[in-house]
Amino acid sequence: MTPDANGSAHPVVSSEVLSRHGAVVLVDGDLDLETAPELERHLAARIGEGHHHLVFDLTAATFFDSTAMQALLTTLAPLQDNVDAAVVVAGLHGVVERSFVVSGIGQMFTSFATRDAAIDALTAPAQPLREDWRAIRRPPSA
Repeated sequence: MTPDANGSAHPVVSSEVLSRHGAVVLVDGDLDLETAPELERHLAARIGEGHHHLVFDLTAATFFDSTAMQALLTTLAPLQDNVDAAVVVAGLHGVVERSFVVSGIGQMFTSFATRDAAIDALTAPAQPLREDWRAIRRPPSA
């Protein structure tokens, strides 16, 4: 949770169901060490409910650090072997886009300027979607 202009806490991550298999995970604010667990909870809940067509909407994100990147990739692991799964990113901009580019994570996902364009691509893809996110594997547990 992050404080808003009035000092009240609001969640940084939220999610919405689109369809039986589709969902959007939205970020509003800084996604960092403190708030990355919110991302994990929302993604894990949607994946656990059977949603495997995911839009990761960063339109309102203001920061995205390496902890958040790790949380994203780790939480997507259950979908890696699901041939029907698709994960796309929407709304990259500013420092968030720079984080995706510099880290290389941006090359793992197909990115769209808007949430609507991303949703359209999941429902009727006109082009193949990037699937490099499938190659990241969790380290074996000890």
